[in-house]
Amino acid sequence: MIPIISPKQKKPVIYFTEKAYTKMWALVDINPKEIGWHGTVDRKDNIFIVTDILVYPQTVTATSIVADAKEFNKWLEKYMLDPKDNTFDKMRMHGHSHVNMGTTPSTTDRNLQEDHLKQLKEDDFYIFLIVNKKREVWATIYDLKTNIQYETADIEIMLPNSNAVKWAKKESKEKLQKPKPTPQRALWGKPIRKTPYAIDDWDDILENEMYSGYPEGDERNHYFNRRNK
Repeated sequence: MIPIISPKQKKPVIYFTEKAYTKMWALVDINPKEIGWHGTVDRKDNIFIVTDILVYPQTVTATSIVADAKEFNKWLEKYMLDPKDNTFDKMRMHGHSHVNMGTTPSTTDRNLQEDHLKQLKEDDFYIFLIVNKKREVWATIYDLKTNIQYETADIEIMLPNSNAVKWAKKESKEKLQKPKPTPQRALWGKPIRKTPYAIDDWDDILENEMYSGYPEGDERNHYFNRRNK
């Protein structure tokens, strides 16, 4: 399903189907070393829809990916030689994991991108992604049709509108609210400023130490009271 984008949307959009999104992050999560993949992409105007993730034969280390030319060609030919399958024509994305490192492209990554671009036609496009286990994403879109290259800040990445996302949106809308401003007072009792009560000042609502002075109904008071009975 193609997402509905506002006419005011200026940035190109990379949209993942639930199938592609789940498969990509599953690869990243279960592999302790780097792993690379190709993605099939449909384009509608300025929306790039990633429909599937395909893993090719490769040798990996903690910091590198090497595709065996012979095995890779065999893998690719399966898609190229099937007249009923347009998967090869839709392979317009390459992504790989940097595991626990940052997602900034290395010199090797840049060279790989240049090699891919040499094979494109004048009106083609290609997407490159680098991700890691922290869910950080670096992305670039080469759009040869308009002769524009977009990078991460110029791109909007949209999550699939899955049942889990719908549930999260519903729960967040119903259960979350902004904190009300609470006056903070100096020791002599005079208010000095007003600011939202910052629950995030504590890392863990289940701290063993009892704190005093929380607003009435604060979640930590509930847990502390229950645990100290």
